[in-house]
Amino acid sequence: MNAKQSQLIEIFNAFKPEALRDDDLLRYYQSTAMGRGDYELEQHDTLFNRIVHSPSTARLLIVGHLGCGKSTELHMLVNKLSNELDNYQPIIIETKERLNPGSFTYIDLLILIVNILIEHIDEKNIDLDESLIDAIEEALSTKKLEENKTRGVKGQATAEFGLKAKFASILRGSASVSASMSAGSELSRELRREYEPKMKEILDALNVLIRDVERQQGKEVVLIIDGLEKYRQESVLKLFTEDINAIVGIGAHLVMACPIAVLRSSGAYNLNIHFAPPTIMPMISTQNPDGTPNELGVSIVKDLVAKRTSIENFEDGVLEKIIAYAGGSLRDTCLLVSESAFAAFERNREAVDMESLKSVVNKLDYLYFLRIEEKYYETVKRIYKGDTEPRHNPDYFELMYAGTVLEYNHEKWVNLHPLVRRYIDNHPRCLGD
Repeated sequence: MNAKQSQLIEIFNAFKPEALRDDDLLRYYQSTAMGRGDYELEQHDTLFNRIVHSPSTARLLIVGHLGCGKSTELHMLVNKLSNELDNYQPIIIETKERLNPGSFTYIDLLILIVNILIEHIDEKNIDLDESLIDAIEEALSTKKLEENKTRGVKGQATAEFGLKAKFASILRGSASVSASMSAGSELSRELRREYEPKMKEILDALNVLIRDVERQQGKEVVLIIDGLEKYRQESVLKLFTEDINAIVGIGAHLVMACPIAVLRSSGAYNLNIHFAPPTIMPMISTQNPDGTPNELGVSIVKDLVAKRTSIENFEDGVLEKIIAYAGGSLRDTCLLVSESAFAAFERNREAVDMESLKSVVNKLDYLYFLRIEEKYYETVKRIYKGDTEPRHNPDYFELMYAGTVLEYNHEKWVNLHPLVRRYIDNHPRCLGD
């Protein structure tokens, strides 16, 4: 493998389509607000200001498409709260792979929050009062868990005694409960049934726990919930429109990532009651409504790519084509760069070339088109033919949730994802017309 080929593998690994965190935040973060419309501050700066200047516990939403950069902004918020001020302790709750992918409820989410807060207490070596440990243990106990626990310890002896042993038991127990509920088994359904009438008790115990953590640390807790848009839309919509009362009852600053489609749904009025006006992240405008490139948006994405690799690693016109196909999605930009670099490596190229990019999009455009159910074809046709006016109806909600319709400049216009448009261009009969 020569140096050029090694560089292609470095690009493949540097552009994994996932949120920046830890050291990568400082190395690779790129300001994008100016490319999203009428924004001067980055979204994490706006969230930071609202938390710091809120007279009480803040209730905040960051709203956007899957892949628009919400998670990176939330990690930047954690970094800013941790490093610029000494009176906040941000706790990020990354729900990915920790909730049932088929269906979850507000009960699952609250139990997960309890589990992560207990993990935080353990990590920070915070000593809890025995009565508080007892209250948490009682709140999390169920008949089903007691049965399992009895079977699990039958015939065993333990040398654990005292307060630390009690907390260790709570730590293991909360992790076990959270894992059981995410498994999607009959046990998870039984646990939900037993927990539902106890939710006030669990929420009260959680709030007492938060207050004790804040008292001992001398810092306000900021709970940041991310990743919910990666789950089934029925569960997410129900959480935000029907069950949000239980979540906003948490006695800490609360920041939640919310799919943009939920904000466009008929039940979104409920969010206005509980949350401040949302921080909205439309896609970066890399194109104009007439299909021509948006120079500012393209320049911002180029700068983002240049922070991770030299632009010279792309043949002429390739990076511009990648940016056009991604439609302003940072996740899809990274995906296309990464996969095209790997395709170029396999073809023994010395730079990312147009043929390698073409081989990638030939696979991806079909997969993106398959996200569209046939019942939405008429709406897709209308947008394809040039109707970029955003509409508040269920079709747009579904298509936006699937990432096949993208919103730009904060609701001013919408368009098909460029990969979807490309597939329709090349397969004119795919919409049955």
